[in-house]
Amino acid sequence: MIMKRWIRAGIAALLCAGLAACGAGQTAGEEETSSVQMTKVTLEADTPLDGSTDTGASSENSWLPSFALGDGSQDETMEELNDTVQEIGKTYQEALSDDTLYMSVSADDESTASRYLVTIKTIEEKESLTGKVKTERNLTTIGCDMTSGRAITPVTALESTGMTGVELSQKVEELYGKDHDASALHSTEMQGFALDESGKVTDIYMKLGVEEDGGDGEVEQFFLYDPEEGTLSPMDF
Repeated sequence: MIMKRWIRAGIAALLCAGLAACGAGQTAGEEETSSVQMTKVTLEADTPLDGSTDTGASSENSWLPSFALGDGSQDETMEELNDTVQEIGKTYQEALSDDTLYMSVSADDESTASRYLVTIKTIEEKESLTGKVKTERNLTTIGCDMTSGRAITPVTALESTGMTGVELSQKVEELYGKDHDASALHSTEMQGFALDESGKVTDIYMKLGVEEDGGDGEVEQFFLYDPEEGTLSPMDF
């Protein structure tokens, strides 16, 4: 989770964690000469709670990235990127040894001559003592400039749009209310993003916490917010 705002509670502050200090390890005026390499680490398939062979993720996409400088060493930025990935990997390893927890990981990456970007999607299913299964979906987008070694994260992506996290949340809340019951929206959370060839943000991946019909709980819904067009559309996840 990078940036989350609770609507109903009236909290305008954002929770920022993980890669908030984007570009750490490089000071102002420092020459951008370091190169970056990325390695794909294949994951062992977890077994679904129902014992089936359908893991919900393609084996080709079931991997996590590992970042390093061109000479294989780590600086602060590479460590920050890897820490984010390793948190996902740690939870995945726990799922492999826990019969009440199932997790699938699917990673999709894209690269240009100067930039690498990966979006990691996770689905966790946790079985309670009563046998009820709770499902939680999350995604995160991270990457780096392959020449300068600067991190590319939701924080830097949002900054490039000129919006603050609160402004993004308010825009999404307003657009959501045009086609849905705005009072049912509990929270908004920016989890990832897409860039065009020039590095401009084309989509922001939003996770919304929405009250279930009848008020029996909260469900998660994913949407794409286009900062240029100012539109909100459902995201297939």
